[in-house]
Amino acid sequence: MKDDRRTTVVASTRNVVTASIWRDLLRDEGIPAEVLGEGGGDGATWFSSGYPSLDQYRLIVFEDDAARARELIDRAEAGELSLPDER
Repeated sequence: MKDDRRTTVVASTRNVVTASIWRDLLRDEGIPAEVLGEGGGDGATWFSSGYPSLDQYRLIVFEDDAARARELIDRAEAGELSLPDER
């Protein structure tokens, strides 16, 4: 995210697909968002080894978008919003 504004983590998960769905939801709502992974892995551990990845994926947004982003994620997780893959 190229901008002078400060960023913050609004959610984290070990599931790269979930992180990507959240990112797409926020982008669809006009909130710039990125997924950053920790642990040096690429999330493919599950597919190659049969075991879940220990990587942590963080959803990053600009600080001034954080409250709205958290609200949207919470509402989506509660089933109150359609996620991007459900539209």
